[in-house]
Amino acid sequence: MTVAEMQEYMHAGRTKAYELIKAGEVRSYRLGRRILVNRLSLDRYIKANGALGDQTKN
Repeated sequence: MTVAEMQEYMHAGRTKAYELIKAGEVRSYRLGRRILVNRLSLDRYIKANGALGDQTKN
């Protein structure tokens, strides 16, 4: 999945998506100039940490 698809999938902004990739929280790889994210790795991250859009403010 692309970084844009990752953002939509986990309700995150572009900066947060790239922070997770850079930190190694989700697996990614380059295909030419594109960065692609491993869907299984992202699902594991969400299961452990929740989607960012699921957080509520009190």
